[in-house]
Amino acid sequence: MPSRKSHGKSHHGCLQCKQRRIKCDETRPHCGSCRKKHIACTFESYHPQDFRPWGFSAADPGRSTSSTSSLALGDLELLNHWHTAVASSLAQNEALVDVFQTHVPHKGISYPFLMHGILAISALHISREMSDSRCQKYATMAIQHHTISLSLSALNLSHITPANCHALFACSLLIASFSFGYRGSDTPRSMTMSEVISALQLLRGSASIAETARPWIERGDLKPLLKFTRGAQQSQTSQVNEIHTRLKALLGLQANAWLFKCQRMPVVQKSIQKLIDVVDSYVATENPRTILAWPTMIEAEYLDLVLEKEPMSLVTLAHYGALLHLMTKAWWMKGWGETMVNLAKGCLDMSLQSAIAWPLAVINNSGAGE
Repeated sequence: MPSRKSHGKSHHGCLQCKQRRIKCDETRPHCGSCRKKHIACTFESYHPQDFRPWGFSAADPGRSTSSTSSLALGDLELLNHWHTAVASSLAQNEALVDVFQTHVPHKGISYPFLMHGILAISALHISREMSDSRCQKYATMAIQHHTISLSLSALNLSHITPANCHALFACSLLIASFSFGYRGSDTPRSMTMSEVISALQLLRGSASIAETARPWIERGDLKPLLKFTRGAQQSQTSQVNEIHTRLKALLGLQANAWLFKCQRMPVVQKSIQKLIDVVDSYVATENPRTILAWPTMIEAEYLDLVLEKEPMSLVTLAHYGALLHLMTKAWWMKGWGETMVNLAKGCLDMSLQSAIAWPLAVINNSGAGE
């Protein structure tokens, strides 16, 4: 039987191709697939000039140079929604609300790539709240702004400066949140492992920008985003204790490396230990954002092991999915814990699935104590 022809993945395709889960050739203003099927293409309504109300500087790509700017009425609606709903939902604790509500949009005035990131996730949030025909309208707006944000921010990534680092750091967080939210709870079972890893890589990208520009960011208004400030009381002591017990037991499995035939057990073992450290940080701060730090703390080789479907790495990922399911209530992370556990289950041999009995119990609402 001839092998299936592989192709590169399209990350910025039209909405129609994304919904049909096929590769988009990204031809504008009407992609090849939609043209062949004689259907409307979202690229037809994609007009960069309509979404670029700021001037651009050749010396600092993506930065506004005009003294005045104008926003379309729809964009004003999105900006208002950011201030009234989205900013606080991203902050997840009072200490960061002012950062997202005030300082991030202020940076967006000077850097269009950040403003488009703000408008993108605001439109996505609105689309998640709707179940009628308007949902499609805002989903399309979200994709359009997100695409421009990606394109403009990419121009700056090779030249991070004291001036643009704050906007780039904030934008990287929004891009990661958007990517999680867009692939969220409506289609968790349709995702592939490579898509999960790509999303985790975005979190690592944010951490990379933060590490590169940390001295500059620490002197600016976005400094609180570098810290895990104390969150609201969670009252989840029993769940945390159960998670600790399960992760310690998982560490014990590394002694049985022969069972999983893992040749790179130290990499997986370090990942498990980092997961335990993340739980300890959560106990100290009661801040759910600490859980999202795990992908930034592990070695890149671990993610390669997951893509190679190495069993012990999959078992570890399933436990992380259970942790997300239990502790992270952010709207843009909804469904991701379940997705990780189910993908790990699908890749593991039946003889090894007893190692993820607890994560499966968690996502099936059987509780953490089983």
